[in-house]
Amino acid sequence: MKKISAFTIACFALAACAPKAVSPPVPARIVGADTIPIPLAEMGARTYKGLGGGLFSGSNTEPADHDATGRTHRNAIQPLDVNGTPSVSGRYVLMSVGGGDVSAAWCSISSAPPCNSWSFAGRATSDLSVNHSSLVIVNGAIRDIGPAMWSSSKSANYNRIRDTRLAPLGLSEKQVQVIWMAFTDSSAEFSVTATQVEAASGLQHIGSTIRALKERYPNLRLLFLSSKRYRGFYPGGEPQSYESAFVVRWAIEAQINQSRGRPPNIDIGSVALSGNGAPWISWGPYLWANGAKPRADGLSWVRADFDSTGLRSSRQGEEKVGGILFDFFRSSTYARCWFLIGPVCN
Repeated sequence: MKKISAFTIACFALAACAPKAVSPPVPARIVGADTIPIPLAEMGARTYKGLGGGLFSGSNTEPADHDATGRTHRNAIQPLDVNGTPSVSGRYVLMSVGGGDVSAAWCSISSAPPCNSWSFAGRATSDLSVNHSSLVIVNGAIRDIGPAMWSSSKSANYNRIRDTRLAPLGLSEKQVQVIWMAFTDSSAEFSVTATQVEAASGLQHIGSTIRALKERYPNLRLLFLSSKRYRGFYPGGEPQSYESAFVVRWAIEAQINQSRGRPPNIDIGSVALSGNGAPWISWGPYLWANGAKPRADGLSWVRADFDSTGLRSSRQGEEKVGGILFDFFRSSTYARCWFLIGPVCN
């Protein structure tokens, strides 16, 4: 099983002098009834390998304090000029981060514009209800790059975004204020099936990437995370894809706990909102459903949603995820007021 070989994160340096940090409870493999994957939002009192359900550990509702902080960060989104100064003629950027499937659903598999009409950005561009005067949608995702290309702020990948995605539109890194980041590629570093080390490496990657994003994009306010979608049509794709949601949940909980005064999670490191160290983190669309078995909201994944390998999206799959993203941004409490024309963030 593929693992991230090495990460150097600040939390290890802090661990010696701070109160003992808390890692998420990742049990060893348990064989039995609770190895049946159920969408997190539908688990109720059931467990999976000893882990409870819910997008927020036992609940699908954003905790009240985290919700209030998210609304504050949402309300701070405003048009900025290239220097990051508020300007009535400025822009704010909504950007994607991830691999090939992220790029294809957001814009195009090539990563470069123009975006396909069935993609998220294609839909948003043609929809008259979307704010086209201040909002600019940019595709930062690209296929065939590893986690290390996102987890270091000095990576050439960030220069690629700056020089080939932002600059041609007259934009700067200081105008990026919202990001959707998804872990939809084939690497299995988010698995909780065997040992805590595997889940820890996924948390380390998320934490390092969050800090790198904030360093490159100092005005980043909101970061929406999505775990992997169903990969059962690809050999070895499950249950790792399902299990990636627990790691994303732990990352969000790490920020919630740190905001409540607890020490940084030892694996993810500091994701504190104070000191401009991290954006506000929460769920983007939860994409996993158990193949052709519909979720309560009707989402399912069929063979035709994937290419001949069963790994990458077909056009039908790209269109499905693009539609889910569009519905998310026009309905989310934390997005609709800056994504659409009319609503006011207050």
